[in-house]
Amino acid sequence: VGVSTDKHYRHEQNVAIPVWTVYHNLDKYPSVQTRFLDSTMYGKVEHINKNTLKITFCQPCKGVADCN
Repeated sequence: VGVSTDKHYRHEQNVAIPVWTVYHNLDKYPSVQTRFLDSTMYGKVEHINKNTLKITFCQPCKGVADCN
């Protein structure tokens, strides 16, 4: 029996900006979790296509976006 592993990607946003464009190249519409240090941040996620998404926050911020 073959084991399937799901694709994932971590985007690191090192400059504080209100809109992040994430090129994940996962060939799917992933779920997204955004974090700054140890806190979860919430932004509006818009899937542009199966390989790119945009996250909009109410203010400039930096952190990571985990795509799965």
